[in-house]
Amino acid sequence: MRHRLLPSIVAGALACAGAAVLASAAQQQKKTDDWPEQDPASAFVLGRVVDAVTGRAVRRAAVTLALEPAPGDRPLPSSADTRALTDGDGRFLFRGLAAGRYRFTVTAPGHLDGAWGQRRPGGAPRLMAVDAGQAIGDVTIGLWPEASISGAVVDEASAPVPGLWVSLLRRARDRTGSQAIRNVTSVRTDDRGAYRFSSVLPGTYYVAVATRTVQSPAAGRPGIRIGDVVIQTGGDGMWGGSNVLAGRLPLSVGADGRVIGYATTYHPGSPVLTTAASLAIDAGDDVTGIDVHLRPTVLSRVTGTVMGPSGPEAGLEVALIPAFAANQTIERTHGTISTTSDAKGGFSLVAVPAGSYRLRAWRRPQISVIGREAMPPDATLWSDTPIEVGDTAVEGLTVSVQPGATLSGRVRLEGTAAPINAVQFQPTLSVAFEPPWSLAYGGRLAVRVNAELQFTTEGLPPGRYFANLPNQFTASLRGWYFESATHAGKDLTRTPLVLEGRPIGDIEITFSDRRSEIYGAVLDASGRPSADAVVAIFPGDYRAWIRDGLSPIASQTASTTQRGEYALPARPGEYLVAVVADEALEQWPDAAAIETIAAGAMQITIARGERRRLDLRQK
Repeated sequence: MRHRLLPSIVAGALACAGAAVLASAAQQQKKTDDWPEQDPASAFVLGRVVDAVTGRAVRRAAVTLALEPAPGDRPLPSSADTRALTDGDGRFLFRGLAAGRYRFTVTAPGHLDGAWGQRRPGGAPRLMAVDAGQAIGDVTIGLWPEASISGAVVDEASAPVPGLWVSLLRRARDRTGSQAIRNVTSVRTDDRGAYRFSSVLPGTYYVAVATRTVQSPAAGRPGIRIGDVVIQTGGDGMWGGSNVLAGRLPLSVGADGRVIGYATTYHPGSPVLTTAASLAIDAGDDVTGIDVHLRPTVLSRVTGTVMGPSGPEAGLEVALIPAFAANQTIERTHGTISTTSDAKGGFSLVAVPAGSYRLRAWRRPQISVIGREAMPPDATLWSDTPIEVGDTAVEGLTVSVQPGATLSGRVRLEGTAAPINAVQFQPTLSVAFEPPWSLAYGGRLAVRVNAELQFTTEGLPPGRYFANLPNQFTASLRGWYFESATHAGKDLTRTPLVLEGRPIGDIEITFSDRRSEIYGAVLDASGRPSADAVVAIFPGDYRAWIRDGLSPIASQTASTTQRGEYALPARPGEYLVAVVADEALEQWPDAAAIETIAAGAMQITIARGERRRLDLRQK
């Protein structure tokens, strides 16, 4: 059903409507059983957007309303008229609403994006339950003021350096719950060397001027020539492109043949992240003076030969990745130096700053992620070697690449829903086992599924692989939902496959046409519905989950509505269910928090297709 939004809201109408709605809402909520049958699209919501710190009205805030499907249902089509701007008193109105659960999100200049029900910046939003014909007039949405970080980039003479990309890095969690560093955004310095980041969420950050250097043999290539190598500077980009830093502050070669230049630098002037100054940012902070001081340093050279099973390997990608960035998405965007092996397998990387690196070489056959063509006969090749670079050259390395290993198995369908074409499983399975080498992958791998629903992936590098498959509606699967992935009796959403060079087969991925779900209400200590609770469900064998890396796909969380209601999809299995503090979700999943929560959690077993009502008490 299409929802109607009042096209314009004037202050006088809101003032009149506000008092009437607040009164009628209180009366109607007491007498819902006596209501006559209502127009199914006659509910309305009147609310106000305020600054969460000062309580003042936020005018001209854009409020967007979205009708949420029940867990596992098909996403509902969006409507073009589910948006309103607040008036001078911060008020907004939506009317002509059908019964359902709604999400209200808000954007406004000078404030962080927010949503109804958030208790902290970036916190969990809540859904509002609306009955047919209901009038709700007491909705308040708080927005936190945005934080900002600003400063300048200067060279060793304190002269400003314009035109450089400055990166904002945040200390966060990766997909397994481990500590990680993420590149939030980048901005460019202006003609005074100044930069500014706005809309910064609370958290811990670093500021960096990073290089991302692409090098190649000198013949016919534009750029900065160092001996027989050219450093490209023409490819610009927000992540550093092809060494924008070297283009602005050119390298030089000393009388002794050593290269002098500028390298990735972290505020205030550190060449490595481990000694950089971190910034603790709260909502509304305006942090200034975060300057980055660039200083020239001696840069080294790393050379060697890529050797494959049959001899030297030409045309392989060769990259140096800072050790802290390895196996994170940031390795694609931050601080890499790369080249390609020549006809004899040789490679040469110049202008390398001192530091700890992973030296990686790889070749992936050209193949579409999704398609009907067979996997190419050329093997994927991989090598990963830790190296230390100082102020002298590292030469004569032999990099041995080995064939990548495949994952294979079969898809099982449990249910009576109409079968679908095997190729339609490929988009889902292409993200099922995310490779740890982000620099080589775009987050998806090539996979093929045949008519018997047997699947195989392209060759993969060594690493730990979880089955990263959400149990939600997927249009291409038409009613089939991911239920489990197992190998040798192990649940791969909780325990990773450890790939060490040999193929792994006999993986079984099961899809069912019957969804499982837990739902119910959360009551506070007085027995009243809790409108600000969060329900978490996580593996019953939680200590093994912690030991194996805390894969987030193994747990689910949901906030309650204003009536204390919640609903969570759940795959068949044994779980612990608990009411947790909203603050616990900021670093969820977290081993220490889970150990505490598990002591008071409820144990349940969910069967396929089961809808279990589970009412919980908030302590």
